[in-house]
Amino acid sequence: MKEDSVMRLTHLFAISHVTYVAVFHNWTVTEREKLNTLIRKTYKIALGLLVSTSSTRLLQLGVYNMLEEIADAQRVSQLERMSLTATGRQILQKLGLNYHVQHGQKEAIPHDIGDTLIVAPLPPNMHPERNGGRHQARAKALLSCFGGEKTARFVDVAE
Repeated sequence: MKEDSVMRLTHLFAISHVTYVAVFHNWTVTEREKLNTLIRKTYKIALGLLVSTSSTRLLQLGVYNMLEEIADAQRVSQLERMSLTATGRQILQKLGLNYHVQHGQKEAIPHDIGDTLIVAPLPPNMHPERNGGRHQARAKALLSCFGGEKTARFVDVAE
């Protein structure tokens, strides 16, 4: 099994369980450290590394996230999702959570503009790190086809 597949399985079976519990739980410092240690050990085992491998270097590689980062990302995701509906905003308000959506208020694109937009489906296997060459080749091809058009806009969805 390839490293990418092992990492996905690790995330699905181990980290996802921590993700949904960790968000709104008030962990003690000791509990947080234990969970961070378990996360590190899980990824080391998944990557076939010795448990004694430097955790600092592994963290610098960006292979995994700490509990605090996982919980923060999940919390923001849940709050963003709830703030999309009137009912969700009302629930957040009753709970005393005054959450302001990230990157400003979202609005629907007017139909006359939306009808003129052409958005091609995202091609598979275009991760900028794992498939860097393919990612660059696709960008060059799109630039050569549409680069001269003044109305063309480019967005890197991998970011």
